Order: sequence, then structure tokens, then C-alpha cells
Amino acid sequence: MIGYTPTHEGNKEMWHEEDHKDDCVDVVIEFSSTLDVINEVNSPNLRLMLDMFHLQHIRGNITHSVRDFLPLIGHVQIAQVPHRNEPNTFGEINYGYVLKMLAEEGYSDWVGCEYHPKTFTEDGLGWIKELGFSL
Repeated sequence: MIGYTPTHEGNKEMWHEEDHKDDCVDVVIEFSSTLDVINEVNSPNLRLMLDMFHLQHIRGNITHSVRDFLPLIGHVQIAQVPHRNEPNTFGEINYGYVLKMLAEEGYSDWVGCEYHPKTFTEDGLGWIKELGFSL
């Protein structure tokens, strides 16, 4: 598995680029395959980019998933489900809880935001302070 380049003819159990075309993702590796690769390579330079938006779509149960994946997480990315808006907008994920839980579990690295602001970017940044964080 290591060293192969994904192609359109590739193993559909591993490469699921068609599943997320609407989200501008060209290639997505399933979580289980990604964890296998990270464990096989066994390098501190290879970590999981945990996209909460896709985690909720694909697997759900964010709290247990984060605890399972925590030692392998290198970066977290957030957006509200289902419309990929600001984290404090109405949706499936309680980011106040999720971000607090991440910190309590020991995650102290970057949290990136990849969402579509409901209005303007500046107007949509109030969630940071609302959820108890700062830039």
C-alpha cells in the first residue's frame, strides 16, 4: 500500500475521491486505511488530519473517535454539519463540547477552519469568542 499513487482505476476500498467531489476533495482515504498507513510508517512526521466534518459524515460518534485517534492526530479541521458553515451555527456537532473535550484529552495543536461563512468572514468569526477561545 505504501508508495502507490492513487488512480481512478485504484482500489475503491481505499480511494474514495468520487464520494466528496462536492467538497472539493480530490482524494480521501478512509480512516481505517489512514490509521494503518500511519502505524505502518511509524514516523512522527506522518499524522492524521482529522476533519470533523467528514468524520461526522463517515463515522459519527466524534467523542469516541477522537479518543481512539488522539495519539495519531496532527491537525484538526472543523466545519458544521450538514452545510459546512461556522462551528456555532445550527447543525449536528456541538463544537463547544468537542473543542473542550479535545483540550481535556490533551490535544494542544492547531485547529483549522474550513467552512463557508453564512454571510461575510469577519461577521462569522464571533463563534471563536462565543466558544471561549481567542485568535
